[in-house]
Amino acid sequence: MTFFGHDGPLVEVVREQGFEVVPARRDADWPSAANMAQLVALVRARRPDVVHGYEWRASMELAWGPVARLGVPLVVTVMSMNVEPMLPRLAPLVVGTAELADQQRAAGRDVTLIEPPVDTALNAPGVTGPSPRTVLGLDPAAELVVAVVGRLEPELGKLGGVLEAIDVTARLGRERRVVLIVVGGGSGLDEVRGRAAAVNGDLGRPAVVVTGPLLDPRTAYDAADVMLGMGSSALKSMAFARPLVVQGEEGFWQLADDDTLPGFLARGWHGRGRRADLFTVLTELADAPQRRQELSGWGRRLVVERYDLGLAGRTQLGVYEHALARHVSLSDRRSDAAGAATRYARFRARRARVELGRRRRAAVAAVGARGASGRPARSSGGGGA
Repeated sequence: MTFFGHDGPLVEVVREQGFEVVPARRDADWPSAANMAQLVALVRARRPDVVHGYEWRASMELAWGPVARLGVPLVVTVMSMNVEPMLPRLAPLVVGTAELADQQRAAGRDVTLIEPPVDTALNAPGVTGPSPRTVLGLDPAAELVVAVVGRLEPELGKLGGVLEAIDVTARLGRERRVVLIVVGGGSGLDEVRGRAAAVNGDLGRPAVVVTGPLLDPRTAYDAADVMLGMGSSALKSMAFARPLVVQGEEGFWQLADDDTLPGFLARGWHGRGRRADLFTVLTELADAPQRRQELSGWGRRLVVERYDLGLAGRTQLGVYEHALARHVSLSDRRSDAAGAATRYARFRARRARVELGRRRRAAVAAVGARGASGRPARSSGGGGA
């Protein structure tokens, strides 16, 4: 196996496992013509049985590069919450939720469900040592430690949820010694640190601990009594045998238990729209250690039985074997890539129209603001003021 992609913190992890990493060039545009040429040369040199693209941009580079030029079979994985329609349609598709799998099958796609896998040996209670709270410098008198691990970015409600969790910690902290650990980097890190500093100043103690990004965040999972999270972080939380409150968009919070499990299995570990009050959920969990213990065991069993990495690996191998067995002709692959290019062009045109509309609205607003400030605003007509 050879990995191709941009440099980042996971490159060392891949190399430590003994795999080759070929660095991609960084172009302003992505999908990138330079990457496509590099991938064609790489496939010619390595002669792989199959190429595998993660998410739509990398998959399009493969489809327009070595797949259309050389006829190598393509597999596509999309772990996002939606599947872009421009993706090539002959490639076997892997998605991460049952709901997406059903949607794509109804659209005629060849789909396999692989829910985000978890290495349940690497992510397990106690793997980080006997004192993860000491390592993180947490308040030794804390009654309840809550943690959230993830990118501090606006998409999917990630940043908004973290800021709300900090505000809830401020409310809880007036009556209890609660600690919130926030692990992650991103464009919202400074805002999170500022909000945390204000809360810590008001409470007179380090109630919110912001670590920034950690290459290995397992210490935070292991230190927590309760986890907040979505997606793969939610599954890792349960692998560490921690009660989980699932985070989502538009104020979504929901405790993971037998009652809410069917919804998460269908749509993934995420949600939209307010379902529960985070302050109330955390208060109830703080007052119910027996309930926390029951949820801990329940979550660990669920991840081991359904999301274990070994099971996902066997399923992925079956997808590769299926892709190889299909014997799609080179002309069909080229036709599929051409259809993907047409859909991509429409996608770019729609996005350009949306951006143009946004700029026009911003320009109109700016003109209105100048007029309101007492400066003369230009008129688009001949007889205006």
